[in-house]
Amino acid sequence: MRIFSVIIGILIIFAAGASADTTADTYTVSGMGCVFELPDGWLIDTTLPDMLLMKRSVDDSAEIIISRYRISESNLIRSADDLKTAIAGLYAEVGITDVNREIVDYAVHGGSASFGTEFNLYDAATGTTLYYKLFGLIGRLESNGQVLYLTIASAPPGEFETLRSQVHNLMNSLDFSDKLAAEFYPRRFISPLIMILMILALSVLFYTRNRRIQKSRNPLGKDSRGFWRCSSCGRVNHTGSNRCGRCGKERTAAENAVKN
Repeated sequence: MRIFSVIIGILIIFAAGASADTTADTYTVSGMGCVFELPDGWLIDTTLPDMLLMKRSVDDSAEIIISRYRISESNLIRSADDLKTAIAGLYAEVGITDVNREIVDYAVHGGSASFGTEFNLYDAATGTTLYYKLFGLIGRLESNGQVLYLTIASAPPGEFETLRSQVHNLMNSLDFSDKLAAEFYPRRFISPLIMILMILALSVLFYTRNRRIQKSRNPLGKDSRGFWRCSSCGRVNHTGSNRCGRCGKERTAAENAVKN
């Protein structure tokens, strides 16, 4: 099975042509919006759409593949729970059968998140077992879209150990050349309709509460003994005043302070 051909159910491929410029061992791939350090002695193929293929020679059994995917609007990662679910789903897609969603390893820094794992996988087509190291880097672009760079290095188990440091350095150097947002998780959007309904609900709540208080003979609870309510306009007045502060009506005996 060729790992880079696996279709990730939660993601859709973002079409991007790949054109690479080099400065020493640093590659900036403008069509894919990423930059990384290429290990010495490795060749890179940038002719594949949405993908970079790296080998030390044409017939080398070891390879490193970087693929770019754009996360669809309906599948945006909005929380840590979404992120764990996405990572676990991706691991299951590439053939890792014992995935525990609750203990997947990941980290969030500013506008990006990263995760990674290592595993063996038997390829029935070739009859060989390969060792894989997977590294994912997800970023929320300033334009608010989210993209995933999925880097997978593979080699026969014994050979992989001789390449481990090179693979590690490449994966650690992978970064975005496009500008990222300040925060990785998008803020949840409250539609204008929901906001209007919330305002109306609060208005009704406060209106009914105030009406209940105005009609109450004890509008201030235990403190009501120091106040009297005008029978003409309903205003609550302090007992220090014998005339209503609103309508000017003089207080009557029936309007004395209410006992609790």
